Amino acid sequence: MSKKNTVRLTGSGSCGLTRRDFIKTTAVGVTATAAASTVALADKAQKPAATSETLAAQLYTTFTAEQKKLCAFPFDHPLRNAVNNNWRITKSRIGKS
Repeated sequence: MSKKNTVRLTGSGSCGLTRRDFIKTTAVGVTATAAASTVALADKAQKPAATSETLAAQLYTTFTAEQKKLCAFPFDHPLRNAVNNNWRITKSRIGKS
């Protein structure tokens, strides 16, 4: 392309880009941003959400031996099947043993 057909962007703060250079630079920037967004969303989609069983197991591993004794019952214990809307099936309270 000849020099006489090249139009330069001018104005305050202009860096002397041609329209073609501006379009190329903008297209590269938009493409890079879209690619980065796609990779970020793909990583987020691949990580499975924790299930309630996983969260309960994580909580249980943080208990001390005394806390485990207060809240975890043997398999044949009658309180394992107890259902109460207030969940006051044990005498223990938070902050008290």
